[in-house]
Amino acid sequence: MEIAPNVHQIEGIPPVSNAYLVVANDGLILIDTGIAWAAKAVLAYIRRLGFEPSAVKAICITHGDGDHIGGLHALVRQTGAAVVAHQAEVALVEGREVRRPTNPSWADRLTAPLVRVFMPSRPTPVSHPVADGDSVFGLEVIHTPGHSPGSACYRLPAQGVLFVGDAMTHFGGRLALPLKSYTTDMAQAIRSIQRIAQYDFEVCGFGHGPALLRDARAVVADFAARL
Repeated sequence: MEIAPNVHQIEGIPPVSNAYLVVANDGLILIDTGIAWAAKAVLAYIRRLGFEPSAVKAICITHGDGDHIGGLHALVRQTGAAVVAHQAEVALVEGREVRRPTNPSWADRLTAPLVRVFMPSRPTPVSHPVADGDSVFGLEVIHTPGHSPGSACYRLPAQGVLFVGDAMTHFGGRLALPLKSYTTDMAQAIRSIQRIAQYDFEVCGFGHGPALLRDARAVVADFAARL
């Protein structure tokens, strides 16, 4: 589904988390990959648009949770794409650190074995470690720690599109804070949301929930003001 000119929310992947595709003049850019089982659907969507997997030049990771990087290893193998992640998240993406619940509930403890089975991820080298304010493949990097230390948003200034990963969620027409049990520092996450609200964007793509297709900054600013 095209959410802005040449910007797609990828359809057909398992409805656990979202992945996005930017069609640039010199190639394609993926934002996150969905879970491991999403890789085939991501490639099918790319082909549906008339491109071959080799057209993907970069995969930009918002953070290293398995529902966002599960398909990364397979997609890099199929596309040869560069991997972009914030420098504080590199160890997680490359498998040198393990992401665990920060404030696990009884339900988290109960479902942990299922999460490992259904949301696996394979360590994948990061070719482009980035920092706040960097520009990479036409995207501006905005470091938004809180959900994880290296959580990052990516902004397309010309199109007015912002991809926020799990910095916040969007369900039932309402924005919400990231999941408490998997958020490293909720106070920091709130500060990151308030920072996001200072940027200029019209469309906002979330890791979970439908994209906001108009007046996104106003909606995010109102949410941030209430935190």
